[in-house]
Amino acid sequence: MTASALTVTHHTCLEQRGGAARVADMLAGWQARSGMRVGHTFELAETEAGRQRQQSRAWLEDLRDAARSGGLVHLHASRDWPALLEGLAGQIPPLPKPVLTLHDCALLTGGCIYILNCPDYDSGCVEPCPRSHGQVRERRGRIEQALRSLSPLAVSPSRWLRDLAAQRFPWLDLRVVPNGVEWPEIRPDKAEARRRLGLAAEARMALFVAHGGTSAAWKGGDIWMDMFKLIKAREPRAVACMLGGEKQERLGDVFLWPYVDRERMTLFLTAADVLVYPSRADNHPLIILEAMAAGTCVAATSVGGIPEQIRDGETGALVSGGWPALAERAATLLAHPRQARTMGINAFETGRARFSLQRMAADYLRVYAQAAAD
Repeated sequence: MTASALTVTHHTCLEQRGGAARVADMLAGWQARSGMRVGHTFELAETEAGRQRQQSRAWLEDLRDAARSGGLVHLHASRDWPALLEGLAGQIPPLPKPVLTLHDCALLTGGCIYILNCPDYDSGCVEPCPRSHGQVRERRGRIEQALRSLSPLAVSPSRWLRDLAAQRFPWLDLRVVPNGVEWPEIRPDKAEARRRLGLAAEARMALFVAHGGTSAAWKGGDIWMDMFKLIKAREPRAVACMLGGEKQERLGDVFLWPYVDRERMTLFLTAADVLVYPSRADNHPLIILEAMAAGTCVAATSVGGIPEQIRDGETGALVSGGWPALAERAATLLAHPRQARTMGINAFETGRARFSLQRMAADYLRVYAQAAAD
């Protein structure tokens, strides 16, 4: 099957923001450039054009029409997985097998995005849920029944989540396709990026990024300030940029920024000495790959699929001893910029083959071919 013979409709929860929407957008762009016919449905509009589209048609009906016409449906995210899966599974005649990417643990649980050592997960969740999710057993049952009916071809970006999904659904057809991002041919110029941001030559920049900023609990946003205090105590030249919150302000040597566009994000990632990523739970985060593509080393917690991205001591730093240990490791890298630069260069060079958009898109083409054949 050639790429130009395929029609693919990607479905996301958010129109633009978040990792799932970003992967869908990158894949759709590559596929369109390759001659494929590409569509996009979403549940929550974020632009005026998106809101106008939603007023004219229901996204679920658009998905059904795409599948009925022989196109392939690629599901990335939903705010109501049971309803989405049931809406596709209950069609007569049955719709073609969809492709389903697990960007987090939402399909495995009674409502949690990540399990995070929940003691009741393995028992099938309990009522009432200690994390305040409602009807957790019903949700799990509806998802499993709909998945059995749809029989999707499922993809995980990490082996970590693939293994969790295989334990939860041993009958599900699963494979691993690591995430990828746009990878420049030439490593970006760090000195130029720092000049454009107005960073002093002696400054050592620690970058923190998460959608939600200091309110992003899954990404450790609530401990960013405490981490930087420890980093600053160990490396007085340190400054911090914290991206993804609601407002722009400066608090001493900490610069808080709201959500920024892709070009501005790349500038920050390139200018940084270290991306500090204290995530409590994660799958295969794009921000780590984007830092690598910018030639910047990452100091991160060793959770989820992150160890599949970073080689400790070679392309970045992995820490499993809690956030104070991560802050200490980040401070050491900031105090030794040559070591940090070497890790960033290694990350850029080795990541090109492993985590490029072209590699991810080619892997998904093989998945699509199997889904179409089945």
